[in-house]
Amino acid sequence: MTKRGLFGLMLFIALAANSQNHVDLKYISPLPGSIYIMPQNNVAIRYGEKFDILSIKISAIRVYNSRQEEIFGDLVLSDDEKTLIYRPFKPYPLGDKIYVEVAEGLKTVSGKFIHPVNFCFTVTPKVIDITKLACFKELIGVPEMPDHPIPPVRNKNSNNDLPENFPVIDIVQNNLPDNGQYYFFAPNNDWGSFPIDPYLIITDRAGIPVYYRKMVSSAYDLKIQPNGFLSFSSYSPFWGNIIMDSSYRVIDKYTMGNGYTYTDFHEFKILENGHAFVMTFDSQLIGMDTVVPGGDPNAVVLGWVFQELDSDKNVIFQWRNWDHYQITDADEYVDLTGSLVDCVHGNSIEIYSDSALLLSPRNLNEITKIDWNTGDIIWRLGGENNMFDFVNDPLGFSRQHDCRKISNGNITLFDNGQYHPEPMFSSVVEYELDEINMTATLVRRLQNDPDIFGMVMGNAQETPDSNIVTGWGSGALSITEFNPNGDIEFVMGFNAMNYRAYRFPWKTNYFLPQVDSLIFDEITYNDSTANTFQVYNPQSHEIQITGDSLRTWFFRVQNPYPFSIPAGNSAEISVMFKPDTIGEFRDVLTLNSDINSDTLIQRIAIQVKLAGHATPVPAVHDHLEDQIYLYPNPARDHILVHVPEFAGEADLCIFDINGRLVSRAKIHRGINKVSISVLSPGVYNLILDFKEDKNSIFKRIIKY
Repeated sequence: MTKRGLFGLMLFIALAANSQNHVDLKYISPLPGSIYIMPQNNVAIRYGEKFDILSIKISAIRVYNSRQEEIFGDLVLSDDEKTLIYRPFKPYPLGDKIYVEVAEGLKTVSGKFIHPVNFCFTVTPKVIDITKLACFKELIGVPEMPDHPIPPVRNKNSNNDLPENFPVIDIVQNNLPDNGQYYFFAPNNDWGSFPIDPYLIITDRAGIPVYYRKMVSSAYDLKIQPNGFLSFSSYSPFWGNIIMDSSYRVIDKYTMGNGYTYTDFHEFKILENGHAFVMTFDSQLIGMDTVVPGGDPNAVVLGWVFQELDSDKNVIFQWRNWDHYQITDADEYVDLTGSLVDCVHGNSIEIYSDSALLLSPRNLNEITKIDWNTGDIIWRLGGENNMFDFVNDPLGFSRQHDCRKISNGNITLFDNGQYHPEPMFSSVVEYELDEINMTATLVRRLQNDPDIFGMVMGNAQETPDSNIVTGWGSGALSITEFNPNGDIEFVMGFNAMNYRAYRFPWKTNYFLPQVDSLIFDEITYNDSTANTFQVYNPQSHEIQITGDSLRTWFFRVQNPYPFSIPAGNSAEISVMFKPDTIGEFRDVLTLNSDINSDTLIQRIAIQVKLAGHATPVPAVHDHLEDQIYLYPNPARDHILVHVPEFAGEADLCIFDINGRLVSRAKIHRGINKVSISVLSPGVYNLILDFKEDKNSIFKRIIKY
């Protein structure tokens, strides 16, 4: 072989090897050929492996406008080291076509070279701030709400220090123990639906607030993020997704990147790696006459955009409905000929796997699975583009919220049921998905008893003990917790709307009790004893303790209110225990630190469990009343009634606090077990009518 032939063969082999070592990008944003791009949108590229940092030059990405004028910016490598971001220094011209060149030379840490690529996208012709539109509330919700009956008030807030127009919290049913678990919600009066002020609220299982804050405008989605911080979404006095620490201090805020002016409340999630999902409703002027017959040529069409932000809040993944859905994918109840078209209305983003996300576009009546790397749609469940066969579920779901993957691999969603046949009701549905045979089998449908219809909002949270906490959105009652068998364990009502409801373990560090539980010495009933504990203030400012909440009258705080705890100091709390009958006594002391000013209405509270035991008086008593014992008190499922041997048969009548007879039983001498499981939590009066000696004995119990 000649030298020229040998050189040619070597060159061919080198070119072939070089070609095999070149790869295409898996993620490009904006999507090549896309439209309605924001003027400050970054350019982001990703292959999937980490980039070789030494291969990244400022010339790796070049951006031009339609006049071939270079648009300068800076080049940033995300904290994942997989996403390269070009951030323009100045906004792109409105309506302009922008050209991008990804140059030769970029490579991954494994030595793979990125194929050069050229693409373009078109900037939106007009940026519309939907918060400035008169129809803003209608765009993100519904213009008309059904009548909402106010829940019956069985256990109206007993704390007289609660603010005016505070939501009335009603514990309808509670079969769960006090174990450091609290309910998180943000009641509001959207569309003037209820006569309350908007609040952030955390309550215990008795409905006693351990935190509240009055908001200037409606707030949404109060919850604990995986990093242990609290988050909520609001518009005023904050705007965006707000982060609070365990002392309820606002420490951070997350908003949309890439120049979007509005950050929506429907989904905000901090990921395990410190990244976060944020979302917006993206309004665009679209000639709908070119989309559907009779369409408005100047319609405002509301789209859906969500982003993944890295720990520095760079946008490293952006998904837009304009790139993947058709406007006509909307269900039949969306008026595509109107001047305002809400064609998607996204409301949840869920991690399905390391490479896939589940999306919930409410106005498409579907759940969409997308590739987290590319943004491509993998499958669609429900709606006009359904790809699954539904098994054991002739009803399906309608205008759903809050799709989640649960611990057994199935998915749940809150089925608002807005367009189900009447009588309409909402429910939590669980599906088992077979992604090979494309079937969705209904595992169960959880409904309140009686049914609740929440036309808007709502969620279903799986707890670590496999219960399902359901927030009914605009429905009343407001929160139901189901056990793994689907039985109802807890029901809370309040006269307000609420976007989502959760249950979490929680402790504040605003001020700290020395103990979690305070145990009292055993005493005889009608005697009294006291015990003390310290409360520490770790803050750099003084804290004022303004009052307390107790569920029974057997325990009392002896400190005069209000009193202050200086910064870095402690105060001693003295609690008296005085039982009026025998048995085990339990309570929860809630110490409140309230602020009621023109600028802030807030409560931060801590709780300490109390326990004591009362025994009979040792002396022999001649009077029947002194030898009738009821225990435990408070009680949940039953009480034991001890009747002395010399007494005869008696009728036991139980009356509620309004004097209505709610239960009747026959009792005899000895120990009688009387069930109270069907009674609602509260205070009850008992009358024992002894027929033989015509004697009536009065007692009082607490059902929790």
